[in-house]
Amino acid sequence: MVEQYIKVYEWILTHPELSRFEALLVSEIMRWPAGCYKSAQSLADLLQSNKRHIQRTIKSLRKRGWVTILPDTSNKHLRILYATPKEPPVGPLFEYVQKAESARAEKCQKEVKALIKETADGLFAG
Repeated sequence: MVEQYIKVYEWILTHPELSRFEALLVSEIMRWPAGCYKSAQSLADLLQSNKRHIQRTIKSLRKRGWVTILPDTSNKHLRILYATPKEPPVGPLFEYVQKAESARAEKCQKEVKALIKETADGLFAG
């Protein structure tokens, strides 16, 4: 079974306009910068809630400007969720976090490449 998690920025979690549940939902939608195609049911399953609660919460977030809903141009039955946070993270701390995440990803890629090379060398060493 694949472990699922939601990355939540502190500025969202502690925002005075959002409940903890709303912060989790906005964070999950933010994870998909090109738009979140997840159904209300799959979001409910992830957040251990029910479909109707997700729908009501999205409606409330939309009214307050935290979420935008647009139709999918290729399929009229799909709607795409976009997070539209009111206060985008800025400043030195956010820049530091971005650099740290980028460096960690780069280090991980190097480790994977080294492991692949080591494995390939072991397979072909006769």
